[in-house]
Amino acid sequence: MVSEGMELARGEVRQSRDIPEARRAMREALPVLDSRRQHAIALCLTEALANALKHAGGGCWQARQSGDTVRIIVQDRGPGIKTSELTRATLMQHYSTKNSLGCGFTLMLYYADRLYLNTGSSGTVLILDFGIMPAEGLTGLNQ
Repeated sequence: MVSEGMELARGEVRQSRDIPEARRAMREALPVLDSRRQHAIALCLTEALANALKHAGGGCWQARQSGDTVRIIVQDRGPGIKTSELTRATLMQHYSTKNSLGCGFTLMLYYADRLYLNTGSSGTVLILDFGIMPAEGLTGLNQ
């Protein structure tokens, strides 16, 4: 899943100032999407990167396109989400093991069409799929 489709953008997050750069790169990679969909994708990328930074000290991300789907992949080398915390951490709004609002997964689940999660002691991989349609009147993503 992490290598399907064409790469649109990639980067790393090591500190909080890397997150706005990731959003900018993502927006530049998707210039003709409806602004609401583009905002949803950027928001989910932000939440996923904030989680990687908070819980694993950073990670890497990439965006790929396959047909009418944009896939965001965020990987880290942190301790993973504890099995005992997994349900609460991913499904319970406002739950957090760190000092935060605990809304990241809630937002990602709301906006993404599919969310895949693989977590363990050697790190976490989060994949978010978004169905895309070009902005009204445009026929292709790269026009």
